[in-house]
Amino acid sequence: MKVLEDFEFDQLIKRKNATITSVHELVNLTPPDTLRPGMPDAERGRYVDESDVVLVNANLLRYRIDERDQDIDIVLEDPQTKETMVAHIPQPCCEDLARNTALQTRFVLIRNWFVDSVAHGKISNKYRKLPKGTQFKVVGVPLWDAFDPAEQGKGGAAHNYRTIQPVVDFVTKYGSVAHPIVRKPIRPVIR
Repeated sequence: MKVLEDFEFDQLIKRKNATITSVHELVNLTPPDTLRPGMPDAERGRYVDESDVVLVNANLLRYRIDERDQDIDIVLEDPQTKETMVAHIPQPCCEDLARNTALQTRFVLIRNWFVDSVAHGKISNKYRKLPKGTQFKVVGVPLWDAFDPAEQGKGGAAHNYRTIQPVVDFVTKYGSVAHPIVRKPIRPVIR
């Protein structure tokens, strides 16, 4: 679920719009009543608002490779309120993506861009700080991730379990990072 293997990827890349939101808005939403700390994804299914694509303008504070799943974890900060949440770029070689080469290709492209252009090849399982003012538009799918309650509110994780997982694109001043996959760039819309 966290890598969209349960979602029709074609639906996602055919979307022309992403909802503009903020870290502040996402971390202040109330989690669904049925979400329990420690609940595995397989037990809960996908909530309705986890099929949306959002665009968040955020400061990127720090990043690391998560030892458990090899995702790249990125701490995002709201430029105004300084609230934080974590966004995840999935490991493209994970078992869940074995049957979806389009998703694998997209995540390889995004991870390579992030490692080369943002991390400058320096990435490890320890958080590395980014220079102050590192800001991008992050495009992804918001997810309620209560599987590891010990992470709630720590290391930049949102107190309400909200994450962006997976990141499906970054938009820079030059445009979409995933443009070879997305024929038309995702246009932001105001809700």
